[in-house]
Amino acid sequence: MNTGLGSLTLLKSRLLPAQAVAQTDQDGAITLLGLGVARWFEQLCDRRFDRVEGDIYLTRSDRTYVVVPRYPLETVTGLDWLLIDSNAGAWMPSGLPYLLFPHSGLIDFAEAIGTRDMQLRVTYTGGYWWDQTEDNSGVLPTGAFPLPNDLQYAWLEQAAFLFERRNKLGLEKITHNGTFTVAPADLLPHVSRILASYRRNSLT
Repeated sequence: MNTGLGSLTLLKSRLLPAQAVAQTDQDGAITLLGLGVARWFEQLCDRRFDRVEGDIYLTRSDRTYVVVPRYPLETVTGLDWLLIDSNAGAWMPSGLPYLLFPHSGLIDFAEAIGTRDMQLRVTYTGGYWWDQTEDNSGVLPTGAFPLPNDLQYAWLEQAAFLFERRNKLGLEKITHNGTFTVAPADLLPHVSRILASYRRNSLT
């Protein structure tokens, strides 16, 4: 089961004493915590970490490059244009040449690929893969990039810090809509240093 940047068993092994890992009474809260910390990391880094096949990114066409939100970037399967004022709403293949820079998520067109009255749709596969099974039986897909150890470590450390302080923080940890609320001041210094290298630099 995915709990953010790892499985529920992995997260519980970091948060709970060994004798309590098999217990299930806190599974719901721990899952929300893990998902919330992962989403917080994504917001801070302006990117998505989880691998998705055939993800779609929409942006303006008057630019020379695009940095997709999910990377490392494996493949690009579609680059299509749409005239913003078009009544037909039909996407047209751009047919433009490009260079890929997998580890930065950069697609470089060398020159402007369109005009301000055109939208660009990028269909691609990217992001990190991690084992979401509880018995570590998952298999890395061909061409996929595994989640870096330091990023998973940062996630576990930040989740453990918040879990240990859950009764002391002046925060609403689980809100009415099932999300996890945290405050920027609670980011651990060493976690912040790790996340600095994962921040996405992109045009808006």
